[in-house]
Amino acid sequence: STEAIVDKYNNKRSSITKAGKVSVSATDDTKLKALAGNVAYVSGTMLQAAVGGALVDNNIGTSDKKQQVRAQIKNTDITAVEGTDVDVSATNTSGILSVAIGGVATRESGALGVSVEGTKATSTIYTNTEASMTNSSITGAGTTDADKKENGAKADVDVTASNNSTIVNTADGLAISG
Repeated sequence: STEAIVDKYNNKRSSITKAGKVSVSATDDTKLKALAGNVAYVSGTMLQAAVGGALVDNNIGTSDKKQQVRAQIKNTDITAVEGTDVDVSATNTSGILSVAIGGVATRESGALGVSVEGTKATSTIYTNTEASMTNSSITGAGTTDADKKENGAKADVDVTASNNSTIVNTADGLAISG
């Protein structure tokens, strides 16, 4: 899990004063790569058999325990100055590359030749990506300019969460008997 959180401490709300920029971000870019392969060749004059297989199984998180990417501002009072930026962002760019390759061949002279090959590549990504601002406030700092004092300082607030996870799987096999 990847988390960036601003929250209360000892049951007291947190506060950020005279904030010009507040940025809370969490990013996970976990990358998994796996390669499995085999080659088998048998040659002779009697009964020939070649068997091969390759298996790849990759997971990020599970269905019961998902990978967490979380950015939050909770239970916080922010006192802004004019032009304050508040950004809360969570980004997940995790990815999996799985390759399973196999090949078998038999060559016989007048007898029976058998070739069997199997490959399997399985990948799953279980994630929760969250950005939030809860039970929090943004107020103006109060300036000598009457209008700003009455209306409070203005702040730009962006809360974004994006999940751009990728999976590339390939399972290739070849069996030749001759």
